[in-house]
Order: sequence, then structure tokens, then C-alpha cells
Amino acid sequence: MKALLGNRDFYFFLACLCLGIAFQQMIENYFGGVSIFLFLATFYTVFILRFRNRPLANMRLGTLLMICTWVLTSTFFLNNSLLFWMLNILIIPFLIVVQLVLITGKPKTIWYHWSFLAIILKTIGKSIGFTKQLFSENIRKLKRGVNEQSYQVVKKVFIGLLITAPIMFMVLILLSSADLEFRKIIINFPGKVFNFEIGDEVIRLIVILFFTFTIFSFLQVLYYKSFSLDQQIGVRRYFAWDPIIIWTLLISLNLVYLLFTIVQFRYLFNNQLETGFTYAEYARRGFFELLVVILLNLSILVIVLSLMKHQQQWKQRMTRGLLSTLVGFTGVMLISAFLRLMMYEEAYGFTFSRVLAHSFMLYVLILLVYTFLKIWLDRLSLIHFFLLSGLIYYSLLNVSNIDQMVVNENLERFEKTGKVDIHYLNSLGFTGISGLIELFEENPNVPQLRQLLRERKQVAVKDESGWWEWNWSREKAYNKLKETEF
Repeated sequence: MKALLGNRDFYFFLACLCLGIAFQQMIENYFGGVSIFLFLATFYTVFILRFRNRPLANMRLGTLLMICTWVLTSTFFLNNSLLFWMLNILIIPFLIVVQLVLITGKPKTIWYHWSFLAIILKTIGKSIGFTKQLFSENIRKLKRGVNEQSYQVVKKVFIGLLITAPIMFMVLILLSSADLEFRKIIINFPGKVFNFEIGDEVIRLIVILFFTFTIFSFLQVLYYKSFSLDQQIGVRRYFAWDPIIIWTLLISLNLVYLLFTIVQFRYLFNNQLETGFTYAEYARRGFFELLVVILLNLSILVIVLSLMKHQQQWKQRMTRGLLSTLVGFTGVMLISAFLRLMMYEEAYGFTFSRVLAHSFMLYVLILLVYTFLKIWLDRLSLIHFFLLSGLIYYSLLNVSNIDQMVVNENLERFEKTGKVDIHYLNSLGFTGISGLIELFEENPNVPQLRQLLRERKQVAVKDESGWWEWNWSREKAYNKLKETEF
């Protein structure tokens, strides 16, 4: 693919350059708030204008990916969960890349097969090659526009500067160390003459150019896509397990889980514990171990269902029966883990991680039900369902405002028991601050609460955030702080 720019390509490059400048300003001023939402809207506007005359494919899945991307982006100005912010900084670009490769590719692309990942990697590789080719071809074009003698002079000057730069750097360091007045002149010279810090400007320029060429090259490769990668229809089974091997594994696991289930019904489900253990201690000792075993069982189910070869009818029923039994025992462990976590929360209160664990167990329950159906219905696709349901689950987590759930549960627990951890609620950010103000209005005598809110109010009064940093949770908390007298 030629990397020389036509008129339309040049205008598109200017649009990408504007995106690069906007990206640099966004991450320098504040990587959050409404600025990310506006930047994504601008990016998709540029994409739509560029591809308006190109047919797009796989639009149903592409639309779902776009909706999830917008949902994840909304968390930056609706909520203030640091965990989701950190995850979304990585997940959002990945979803955008997957979506763009999918909708600009062939119709009915098998996106849940490993070969689709190869297509993504090949597209990224082509983008890097396009950037390299863009520089080399345009340098050759520039060379043809000047005579040979002038070109050689410019070339030699450039080589001389490359040689001079490290030597000059060392000399300046040595001379600056030898004379303090000379050091002051060197440090202050760029700021006095050009009115900017040369180091900062270089970094800004690097960020702008890197993002500009990354976006431009990637979209150019998608626009002029001249390569293809054939996908294999269906999932290749490189090997298949013999039914006797599978039966041995499943029978062994089911016997162990049968004993575990008997213990659970004797102690946990029957409200009886050994002497010396409280329910909270019992819950804390076993929850995470159970969760690991549940995920291990789910992995075994997926692997066996993927690699199981066709068998005689009675052998197939035997295998399905053992798999179904494993699903049943896994369900018992899931219920046990759920009850343990509830007991732990009753003793120690609600936290973000505990509520997140509750939601994850509900999601695993859905996966178990679907896996059970897959055991008896061959036409269902596990990987297809797992990937889509995982994306939808994560998107719903982002908009469910777990912080608010935690605050509500802790306030309700305070009304029943008089126990509350104000420092933990404060660590939840702006949502926690709103909850603390609500707690103060109902019971202002909670130890240390008044002083904590006074300190937060001082920060709110001095805050001078710009419009690009607007966040709904912060706005709500700051307004309450300013209106309330402590």
C-alpha cells in the first residue's frame, strides 16, 4: 500500500493532528471528567466522516461494542471509582480497536475464534509498517524536489547535529557544574528568550505526534485494507480426550465435592459450627478458596466440552451425567461462598470488594446455568456466550454505581448496630462524602465526623477545576459540602 498522501489523505491527516492535540491537552490538564467523553465523540466523528463512503460489516456486534464503549466512558464523569477508571483506560482502547477492525472487515467474521486476534495483530503490524513507509517515501519525494548538492548539504548538517548533540550535552553538564552563574544562564535561557520550558514542550510534541501518526496509520490501513487473513470455520480440535480419561477426572472430583457438600449441609446450611469458631471467622477462612475452586471447575467444564470427541450414545450420556453432577456440586459451592460472604458482611460491614464479589458470583451462576444447557445442547457456543456476557456484565458494573450501594448498606447497618467506618466511606471518594454528609445530618455526634467534613469542605471551597474536569459525583458532593454548616 502506497504511503504517499493525496488531497483527501492530507486533510484526514490534519484531522488526526487535531485529535493528537486534543489528546495531549486532555491527558495534561485532567485525564477524566467529561473531557474523555467529548474526545471519544470527536474521534468517532472523524471516523464516520472518513468512512462515510465505505460499506461497513458486522454492524450488530459493532453497535454493541460501541454502546459498551460509551457506557465505560461515562464512568469518568458520572462516578469516581478509581478501580474502574484504571481498568477502563486499558479496556476502552482495546474495544475501539476490536470494533473498528470488525466493522471494516469481512461480513460474518468469526470474532470469537483465535484467528480474529491474528487479524487484529496483523492490522496493528501493518499500521506500524505504514508509518515507517510514510516517512521513507515522503523523504524520497522531498529529496527529488531539491538538487543533489543542496540535499547533501542538509544531510551533512543533520548528521553533524546528531554527532554534536551528545557531545554538547556532556559539555553543558560539565560547564554548569564548574560555574553556577553559567548554570543559571543555561537553565533560564529558554524561558527568558522563548517563554517556555523546552523540556515540557518537547514532551508535548512527542505525545501529539505519536498519537497523530498512530491514529492516522491505523485508520489508513483499515481504509485501504489490501490484505486478508482467511479464518477457519469452527474451532479446530487439535486433540481429543478419551472418555475413560474424562470419566476418571470427573468421578474423582465429584467424590471430593460430595464429601464437601455433606460437610456444608452439616455445618453451614444447618446453622451448626464447631466449637471455637464464629460465623465471621468461618466465612473469612473459606470464601476465597471456594471462589478459586469454582473458577477451576468452570475452566474444566469449558475444556472438556471443547475437546470432547464424539462418542457412542451411552458413553455420551455418561459423560454428560458426570459433567452435570460437577455443575451441581459447583452450584453448592457457589451458594456456600455466597452465604459465607453475607455472614462476613454482617460482622464487618460492606466494602466495594465484597459487593463486587457478590455481583461476580451472580454472574458465575449465570455461566453455570448456560454451561449446564450446553452439556445437553451441542448447538450452543460457550466461548461466544462467555465473551459477550462478560462484556455486558463489566459494562453494567460500571453504571451500577457500586460505591453508592456500599454507602447505602453501611448507613443502614449504622441505623441497626450503631457501627460505621467513616474513614472507609471517606476513601470511596465523592460518593462516600455525600454519604458522610447524610450521616452527619442524621447523627452529628459520630466521633471525628465533623472534623473530617470540615477538612473536606475547605478543599471544596478552594477547588478551581475547569469545565473539562466536570464530574457529577464531585459536583453533587461539593454542593452539599458548601451548603452544610459543620
